[in-house]
Formats: sequence, C-alpha cells, structure tokens
Amino acid sequence: MLFPRRVRGLYHGFAETASLHPMEPHWYLGFVGIEPHYQGHGLGEKLLAPVLKTADAENTLCYLETPFPATHKFYERLGFALEIEAKPFRGAPTLWTMVRRPEVVTTTGFQE
Repeated sequence: MLFPRRVRGLYHGFAETASLHPMEPHWYLGFVGIEPHYQGHGLGEKLLAPVLKTADAENTLCYLETPFPATHKFYERLGFALEIEAKPFRGAPTLWTMVRRPEVVTTTGFQE
C-alpha cells in the first residue's frame, strides 16, 4: 500500500513529467511494449503505423517518453528525434523525450 505522502510525491512527480511535453498541439504516445520474444518482427511498427499516419494527416507532431535507451533506434527509424534527457523528479529513472514532426505528403503522393 502506498502511503499518502508517497502518493502525493508520485502525483507531483508526474506533474513535473507533463512539463516536458511540447507546447504546441501533439499526440502523446503512452507506454508501448512488445514481449521480448516477439520483438524484431515488425509488430511495434505495425502497432504505431496508423497513429503516425493519422498524426501526419492532421499535421500534428507526436511525443513520447522512454526510460529505455535501447528503444531509441526503434523510434528513430519511425522518424522520432531525441529532444530532452531528464530526471523529472527525485527518485525517477532517466527519461528521454522524443518528438516526431509530421511528414507532409503532397497531392502527388510524395513526401516533402
């Protein structure tokens, strides 16, 4: 059981995490995970593809946080770039924020 003081600490800690979000409108991608046995088969990309396609169509950036450096290359392949490395509150793991700017598709179907 969490004691009230700890619950308050977590609440304030997560409020600090929110301060890392971009100021402009964005889609926040919550925690996504694939069981290790199934990793490397394109499931993560397939899971995120419809979200990224919709964000592109709406010309909206996507934002995420990850505590796992091993995931950086995966997200970079999807167009995300590292933005901030932070410890949002005392006792928190290091978080890396990543942002993906929308890909603009022209009327001819080619990306700009």
